[in-house]
Amino acid sequence: MTVSCFFRPAFLAVILAIGFASRPASAQSPPSDELRQAQAEVERLKQEVAELRQQYDARLTALMPGRVVKVMAAAGDRVAKGQALMILDAMKMEHTITSPREGVIERVAYKENELVPADAVLVVFRENKVPSP
Repeated sequence: MTVSCFFRPAFLAVILAIGFASRPASAQSPPSDELRQAQAEVERLKQEVAELRQQYDARLTALMPGRVVKVMAAAGDRVAKGQALMILDAMKMEHTITSPREGVIERVAYKENELVPADAVLVVFRENKVPSP
């Protein structure tokens, strides 16, 4: 899956901000309004990149170890954004895992009552082409 077309402006802004921050303290002047605007733009672009990655990532992973209580989606199911896919019991609480986007489920990796390690892939979506900007 190639999504580099979305990230080029963000990486350029980050590189510019890092280049400024890496200068010795004696060589740095107080931040100007222009620099503050650039830093705000970097933060905005970082957020946009994170949202795009979530939207177009083909995998859904567990944030913490737990046990699968219920599976509500199967391979081949078409799901809507926000639709419940699975319920995990972790840290004595039930966590509903929802779909971050519309799509078709390619694979559900765990069955009910199976233990799930942290960062495990729970659900795999079919690949979607990233729209051009």
